[in-house]
Amino acid sequence: MAKSTEPLFVLPYNQSVRIKAASNDHTMSDAGALLMRSVIARTGLIEYLTERLYDPRNQDRVQYSLAQLLLQWLLQLIQGWSALWTEQVCTDAAFGTSTSIERGAVEAGRTLASQPTMSRLLGLLSKADNPSHLEAAVQKLAIEHMLVRNGGRRCDEVVIDVDAMPMDVHGNQLGSAYHGHYKRTIFLPLIASCGESGDVLGAQLRPGNRREVTDCEDFLVSMADGVRQHAADRVIVRLDAGFNSGVVFTRLEAAGHHYLMRLRKNKVLEALAAPYVEDCSYETKTYVELEYGAQSWEKTRRVILVVKPRPGELFNDFYFLVTNLDADTHSGEVLAALYSRRGKAEMHQGEIKAICSLSFSSSPRAKSHYRNVPIAREDIAEADEDAEIQAENAVRLQVYLLVYQLLHIGRCLWHSPPPPVGSEPDEVAPLAEGLHDTGPQSSGTDAALYESTDAFSETAMEADGSAVADTDSSSSELPHMHLRTFRLQVLKVGATLARHARYVTFYIALSAVQAWTRFWAHFQQLHWQSVPDI
Repeated sequence: MAKSTEPLFVLPYNQSVRIKAASNDHTMSDAGALLMRSVIARTGLIEYLTERLYDPRNQDRVQYSLAQLLLQWLLQLIQGWSALWTEQVCTDAAFGTSTSIERGAVEAGRTLASQPTMSRLLGLLSKADNPSHLEAAVQKLAIEHMLVRNGGRRCDEVVIDVDAMPMDVHGNQLGSAYHGHYKRTIFLPLIASCGESGDVLGAQLRPGNRREVTDCEDFLVSMADGVRQHAADRVIVRLDAGFNSGVVFTRLEAAGHHYLMRLRKNKVLEALAAPYVEDCSYETKTYVELEYGAQSWEKTRRVILVVKPRPGELFNDFYFLVTNLDADTHSGEVLAALYSRRGKAEMHQGEIKAICSLSFSSSPRAKSHYRNVPIAREDIAEADEDAEIQAENAVRLQVYLLVYQLLHIGRCLWHSPPPPVGSEPDEVAPLAEGLHDTGPQSSGTDAALYESTDAFSETAMEADGSAVADTDSSSSELPHMHLRTFRLQVLKVGATLARHARYVTFYIALSAVQAWTRFWAHFQQLHWQSVPDI
């Protein structure tokens, strides 16, 4: 047991209860870092990055390797410590052990890297081709997780959701701008994700006043190409009305990808829909096939009019979808149901903002003094400084996505074990926390494990992302655990440390034993599916 100092205070309602502070690092509150370190090791993420990232430091004079620094930053964010460096955990035994790349019990007592070292890491990651390697790591991690949850097999079809995600900023941050729709100063990055599975494929940091459709074609195609190459036979890109553009349609068609998009209303479309909108005899949703081509399009395209009856009202509700999917395989009803599930992608965007305290550097701040002595600096072009800080902000965004994806992998492991590699379609577990499980019933051991952790499942929460207006999501889908709940109940766990001659033992709180037992039983069945470089 850890030794203690004098009491900090005595509780006023019961003076027999005294609060003391541990005088050493044997007591901690972030034992979950050990679990997530195991997940990171199984995915091979750190090895992938360290083999490719440019590190100009003299390795003979380096105290903390690039792998250790990456682990420290990722695990701090995973555990909810949002700053680049946090003094409260710099001597924490759980972080010391989980950020170690060496074997041995002595590593439990190591001190984490300092704030200046972590700041230099951010600058290092923004150099050369390092940002592009981080982007590839995000996409690679998501694609590999899709394969894992599908028994190591390629999926028949994957739907990619791309949307803009407003990120509030404060101060005069480079690239931020006031947005009239959101009525605040923001960044407006594009986020690509698989809404059904919750995997985030990538992001592109963009100024706050740039429209979603502006210069988005390369990003859309690169996300879809990566998934089609490694994980799926067919890719459908699902977009909202903000991406209406003939250029986007043409680029996706040229790349051989399918799309499904909400189409903005205009006078021509409203005239085509008028006979159906004014017909109040409909009792259920009606789907009408149309052909439409805007003046900026080089050809007409398939448009579906979806009419939703409103009993007692003068007119019906309606909206339009545009797609290049074949009507023989995807009827209007199927497409409307498919589009309505886009709200799940917005839900996962809400989770990103909820579990990652998104923060960006406000301005370039070059060192002007060293030990109170002014530094003679050469004039540096303002454009170069702007590019440097924008690159650092882009790096921060990619790291936040890695944190989200790792937490999501952990959550999926907690919910259900990954299916065996090579299992048949009817044996495969659901891709994500909310999909139906059509496979065989769990074994007696798994059933007992689920029974013992029912209390955790009852705390499922929704993210704060807003859903689209037309939501037909099935009420029979299983609830899922919000990432904040996963962090609170599985990762933010108290523990004490006991040192032995050849090993150390972490004694976790009894309240976490059931959750950790379940997690570890599922983790033992995880066989990671690595894909070639993206």
